[in-house]
Amino acid sequence: MRLGIPISEDLTDELTEFWDCIFGQNPDVTRGVFLGDEVRDNHNLLYVDRRNGKIAGTCLLTTSQSVSGLACFGEVATDPIYRRSGIATELVSRAVSDFKEKGGGAIFLGTSNSNAARIYYRHGWRYLSGSGTMANITNGDSPEEYLVNYFHEVGTTTVRTGSAIERVPMIPLIHTPHDWQVLDSNASQHIYSTRYAKQVSCNGLYPRYETVRSNGRGNWFAANTNDGRVVGLATTRLTNDNSSRVDGFTHKRHIDAWPKLIQTAARWGINHGNKSVHALLSVEDEEKQAAFEAMGFKLGTSGKPFTMGEREVSSVRMDLKNDEIDPS
Repeated sequence: MRLGIPISEDLTDELTEFWDCIFGQNPDVTRGVFLGDEVRDNHNLLYVDRRNGKIAGTCLLTTSQSVSGLACFGEVATDPIYRRSGIATELVSRAVSDFKEKGGGAIFLGTSNSNAARIYYRHGWRYLSGSGTMANITNGDSPEEYLVNYFHEVGTTTVRTGSAIERVPMIPLIHTPHDWQVLDSNASQHIYSTRYAKQVSCNGLYPRYETVRSNGRGNWFAANTNDGRVVGLATTRLTNDNSSRVDGFTHKRHIDAWPKLIQTAARWGINHGNKSVHALLSVEDEEKQAAFEAMGFKLGTSGKPFTMGEREVSSVRMDLKNDEIDPS
């Protein structure tokens, strides 16, 4: 059974109970998504297999409304009673077939389950380097080739407040290997470059940015090309020392958008009453430190170290007074 979103509250309740039993609490896709909260941002198709009147298996295909042919996969689950009966294989096959028929180019999914990974591999998925995320590139390119081509064209960019429309397009950006170690120190669990630490999130990346907005004490922003690609992300969090902490990154081909992203994040903090702005950076990210220095930030004290896998990296704080922020 294939269902378009939104679905009924009763079915949403039934699915939530099913997923809670299999995954535990599942914050990647909230209840509101199935009731239609993101219909203007993403096109969701839910695939459900029922046996004896109960849900036996599911998967969710989320296609971006802003970037044609880009999607992510989630909620792939099978009732333990029906494991090894081919339910997951059938649902995944149906979803991939539907995606390809509509001209889809790439589907991303995250998994740490080796048995599930074998199913995905048979359907064309391959792991991204330094990642727990797999990509199914429909034209046969490797995931690495796809990412290079995806970001090849530069074009102009616009900075805007982040929203659910970035849920899918932020995935290629974050899973591209970046030279900077710490991409964002504000997002939940921090965002590290896959060049230095394994990235295990896929559909869960968007909730990690939304967490920044908890209790109204932060915000996040995206740099987008005219064709909808997300090429940069930035965040700001209000801190307890009457300051706001900013951070962010862009794809290296779109580094010109980085200052505007940081300025936008910094202005949000100042507009919410904080008297200064600071950033917390890896001591080894000398290029990123230089970029902040070019905006007027000054080196300050050391901070809590970053943990990247089994490695700890010291941090340094950089400060900027509010009267030094570009008002434009």
